[in-house]
Parts: sequence; C-alpha cells; structure tokens
Amino acid sequence: MMGRADLHTHSTISDGRDFPRDIVRMSSEAGLLGISLTDHDSLDGLEEFMLASAPDNLVRIPGLEISTKYGMKEAHLLGYFVPKNSNQLSAKLKWLRDARLARFSKMLGKLKDIGISIGKEDLDLLLEGVKSPGRPHIGRILIDRGVVGDMDEAFNRFLNRGRPIYVDKEKLDISDAISLLRAVGAVPVLAHPLTIDVPIIRDALFELKELGLMGVETVYDYSHFQIQDDPAEVIKASKEIGLIETGGTDYHGTGWRLPIGGISVSLDVVDELKVASRELGGDPDSWEVE
Repeated sequence: MMGRADLHTHSTISDGRDFPRDIVRMSSEAGLLGISLTDHDSLDGLEEFMLASAPDNLVRIPGLEISTKYGMKEAHLLGYFVPKNSNQLSAKLKWLRDARLARFSKMLGKLKDIGISIGKEDLDLLLEGVKSPGRPHIGRILIDRGVVGDMDEAFNRFLNRGRPIYVDKEKLDISDAISLLRAVGAVPVLAHPLTIDVPIIRDALFELKELGLMGVETVYDYSHFQIQDDPAEVIKASKEIGLIETGGTDYHGTGWRLPIGGISVSLDVVDELKVASRELGGDPDSWEVE
C-alpha cells in the first residue's frame, strides 16, 4: 500500500456510515499515503476530515461528488481540491441538497405505500448529522426491517431506476457542473464512467474533455453492476485523450463492498491533480492544517 491513494470515499455527511475523522483514521491504518473525502453535494465534512489527527505523511484531498445529467443519462462528477470558501459553489450545492431532501421525502412516501413506514424518532436517528440523504439510507431501512438481506438486494429490488421506490432528482447539466468546478479551481473528474451506459465511451470522454473535463476514474470495481463494457477501454481512451486517471473504492462503510484502500492509485495522481488545480487558478493548499 506504500505510495497509494484512495480518491473516492463517503462519510456520514452524505450516505456513508463513518465520520469524516474515521475515514482519516482508517486510511492511516490501511497504510495509505493519500485519501480523498468526496461526499455527495456537500463540503460539510471537509473541515473535520482535514483537521483530524493523522500521520504527517498522509495527504488529504478535499473533494466532493456531484450528480449530473449527461444528455438523458445520469453521470457523477468528482471535484478535487475544492476551495475552503466559495459562495458560488456553496449556493449551487445548497440547491442540490434541497433537491435531494425533496427526493428523499418522496421515497419515504413510496416506502409507506408498500407497507413500510418509519417514525420521526427513527428517521431523526437515521439522518443524524446527514446533510445529503440518499438511496442508501432507504436501503438501510429495508435491511433493518428484514425486507432485504443487503444493500445490493435493496437497490436491485427497490431503489434502482424502474423499481418501486425510485424517484428521480434534479441534477445539474454536466457541462454546467464542469464549468462550476473549474471556476473555483477544483479539478473535474468523471466518476465510474462505465455506469453511464453510453454507446462508445471514447466518444463520450472526448466530448466531455472538450467541455473542460480534466480526469476520469479508471480504477474502479464494477463487479456489482451488470456492465458488459471493458474497463480497459476507459484506460485506453483516457491516455489517448489526455485525461488524468484516478481511482478509488467509492467507500460507504464497513460491509459495503470494498474497504478503504481496497482499490487505490499511485500517489503521483495526487500530484497531477494538484498541478491541474493550480492551472485553474485554484489553491490546493487552502485546507492545509498549520
């Protein structure tokens, strides 16, 4: 694990199960030298993440993940080295979080329609400290009530598009999200690209590069998705197009697929992201602990 970084994790601020400080601790225990917190539509966990006690050689990358629309498809965009203070970014993230809350309320209504209701006290406990609730929170209700055995079953039976509890949500157009991140000095990187279900991934990446995309997640575990495409095609295309290649576990908590560090990339990738942030006029050291 020496010289490795996990650049995709989530905490209790969105749909993860561990506090931001625990993400840092577990990263150190796993022997990582780089870790990024990329909660959905929120920067609220980054201060705790950056201030948590950690070895001097553990590099922390402040990030986030934004749900966007690419044509008629949903696409997730990671932003690395997000600034500590940006009214422009904060305002747009609040709009996205409000959309998430509206969607969550509708999903709870659909949950009740199939005979599963959740009281206010249980809901308050479930969402304690959560800024961006999502489908995994509903999944945990289904698991706790014994309706499903695990999170994958929850998504496959109830939460994926076309299933009984699914509700679409408001999203930024991916071109607007890319422009927003670049404007604040954060590096836009396409997350798990093979989940977008486009005919030719190279063409999509080329178009997004023209829109300002700077990187793509090439190291990712797709084993729980029904995907026929070859991840090697993403790597080949990213090299041809000139995108930064990132990767990570998409960690959401113990028992959720892979542990922190279960997938990692070279620490050199962090340096590439830092350089890219500076090229955008960003300050990748704005969160540095003195």
